[in-house]
Amino acid sequence: MPVLAATTGRAADLLPALDKRANSFSNPAEAVPAVLRAARYAASNVGDAEAAMRYVRKATSLAHGDAAALGEIETLVTGMDEAAGGDTLRRVLIASYRETAEFAGAKGVPALLRAADLLKGLGDVAEARAAVEQATRNAPLDESAYRALLALSEGDEGKQQVDKLLADLIDDALDATVAAALYRRRGELLVALGKHGEAADIYQQLVTLDSHNQPAREALLVSLQAAERYQDLTMAIEGDLRRSNDAAHKLALRKRLAAIWEGPLDNRFEALDVWKQVLRESPRDQEAL
Repeated sequence: MPVLAATTGRAADLLPALDKRANSFSNPAEAVPAVLRAARYAASNVGDAEAAMRYVRKATSLAHGDAAALGEIETLVTGMDEAAGGDTLRRVLIASYRETAEFAGAKGVPALLRAADLLKGLGDVAEARAAVEQATRNAPLDESAYRALLALSEGDEGKQQVDKLLADLIDDALDATVAAALYRRRGELLVALGKHGEAADIYQQLVTLDSHNQPAREALLVSLQAAERYQDLTMAIEGDLRRSNDAAHKLALRKRLAAIWEGPLDNRFEALDVWKQVLRESPRDQEAL
């Protein structure tokens, strides 16, 4: 094991004392800086990379949720790698991040996202995406993890992989709030892929889950129209009419319904019937006159 102490090895003799101090804290906020001081000393004063990485692993296990501490850890190992002309220590740090996050659930997301950033920096995009996907599985509602996943999922193929993941997460969801958020994300993703019919089916499931979700109801109507599923669209609008108590909203829905019957469905009789209802509710409505 190389020792870079200037003369008699006294620098290495200080490690046990630093180790003892690093292990003396029960509060992670106090322990992490002490562990990092020991790691830095092992790397810079003693030249013991193995000891330094033992401290790094300990630090990540204590500080997976602390952005400042994790940034300090990364600066340390990056400097050590650059001095050695390799990436070994960053790879060990990435593995340590993953180990830290393995049983941490949502609290492990920051560590996994940092692992992904390090992997991107090393040019390993596939592994970076795998780390971000694991973060999304661990914390399905975490927006930062989901945005990172989308950023690493380029092209239609990448987006389709995200869609499959969302479908799996919906199947596994045990909470209505989680399921609703995942349905919303999946609907938006399918719209972005131009799969409006599939998006409509997803929004229908979201509306079934949460009948008071007005943005979802509107997204359903928009998707049905984009998919040219006009009969389904008329039924969805009629359902909204039955549920709504807002006079202005109902009037707008009736106009929308009349335009569909009159336009793409080419049924003037049904359209006329709806326009008559519009006039009953708003006798001076210029569109209906």
